[in-house]
Amino acid sequence: MLLLALLVASGCGKPEAAKEAARVAESAKPPVDRFPELRDVPEEDREVMRAVRERLAAKDPRYRAKIEDRQRLVSPAPPGFVPKREGRAIELRVVVRDRVLRRGENFWYRLEVQNVGSENVPWYENFFKRVGTGEPSWEYRLIEPDGRETELRGGPFFADLGDPFGAGTQLVFPEDWSEKRIEAELKRIAEQGAADSELHLTLYPGETVETAPWRFVPREEALERRRRGLPERPELSGRFREFTTRYRFERPGTYRLKVVWDQIGQEGFSVEEAERIAAKYGVNPESLLRYNKQGFGRVESNVAVFEVVP
Repeated sequence: MLLLALLVASGCGKPEAAKEAARVAESAKPPVDRFPELRDVPEEDREVMRAVRERLAAKDPRYRAKIEDRQRLVSPAPPGFVPKREGRAIELRVVVRDRVLRRGENFWYRLEVQNVGSENVPWYENFFKRVGTGEPSWEYRLIEPDGRETELRGGPFFADLGDPFGAGTQLVFPEDWSEKRIEAELKRIAEQGAADSELHLTLYPGETVETAPWRFVPREEALERRRRGLPERPELSGRFREFTTRYRFERPGTYRLKVVWDQIGQEGFSVEEAERIAAKYGVNPESLLRYNKQGFGRVESNVAVFEVVP
């Protein structure tokens, strides 16, 4: 209750403050306890499951990333949650950090996707975890002060660092390493790379996944961090990411932003189209239709409003 009161006093509305308090409380739990299916396991069996998960996390970087990603990006279902629809259903929300921007500034935002259905939803949108905007299936539609609509294009996401130290990308192993040891190390590097870049989550009914914080790191800053032996990209606090774009917010006035996710599915293709595609590529049309039904089709967010001033 103290945390909720502090959040409200800091300017959060009560619904947002309650949601943030629940997220903080959930994040404080040990990562292995953040899987809702544990709630249905008898208490005497939970320790065994925790031990198994800990061993898996110690050996498998992808499994470890799955646990850490849930802790970092997923908020629990709100108290008293009731599904809005039977089956699989989601709601998309965009939140902008600043209601007022100076002319020429980039805006900072957060995407939230809540499972509002009665079934679990697999979530594999990698850009939620790392970098990017999810284009082209994710669209960022901006309505300018004069009412004209334009589609924002994200990027650049990385500064061109070149190779100032001549390090290249070739891996060099000690001469006394056997081929077997080298193969094992290459496998470990590949698995760790996949764990760092891929997002594999299950959203249980009522849960919400949000984009991780991110900002553009200029070339000079990245090189300086490299010289000091630091990661080129610093860890960020907060819950927003920068939308880098070549679009310039030069015109003062009110801007409105809507995000649209146009995923194949539901209205992706008809039975006739599935049969035609199946005949062309030699696959089962029924499997195509099953895949088609797994998608959410076209999902639109709320409209976020902000002002640009001189």
